Amino acid sequence: MNLCHLAPLTGVSVIALSTSLLAQEAQISQNPGITVLAPITLVTEGQESVEATGGVIVNREDLEALQPSDISDVFARDSAVSVSAGTGPAKRVHVFGIEQSNLAVTVDGVPQFGDNWHHAGSNVIDPAFLKRVDVDAGAAPADAGFGARAGAGRYETPGAPPPLPDGRRPGGRAGFCEIWNGRGVLARRG
Repeated sequence: MNLCHLAPLTGVSVIALSTSLLAQEAQISQNPGITVLAPITLVTEGQESVEATGGVIVNREDLEALQPSDISDVFARDSAVSVSAGTGPAKRVHVFGIEQSNLAVTVDGVPQFGDNWHHAGSNVIDPAFLKRVDVDAGAAPADAGFGARAGAGRYETPGAPPPLPDGRRPGGRAGFCEIWNGRGVLARRG
């Protein structure tokens, strides 16, 4: 670079530095010895963390109100999460259009890795056994785990009930679903 190009660049650099220095001196002279920083909000966990990413939380009360028959019904009211395919084993969860293999999916904290077969989803989950579902959409937090490239999905089950006390008999849960051309009947007894 020759000297005739260096002089204008030096002049522009000196002007840019001097204006920033003058701005700092003016701020310091108004409040000598005091530096005020903008507030920083740190969200580490819970509902605020999920909502900050545009995610979805479906709790037990929501599941009882929705009465979902499969995983696509769980996310039917949320636009950030969609479910593709027809039958239960082939359903794949998509977060903002990103397929579940790019998500950190856990069930009760246990990672669910990979796909067993390319025409099947990796998580066949019956909503009757869910207590809560959290989905971090987009950039997942650092504690979401390995593989959270496009978000994280956490399924939580209610756990095992306590043993039956003496005199109580074990119970069960039954379901019936019959569909004709888009119209049908769904009955559950639990």
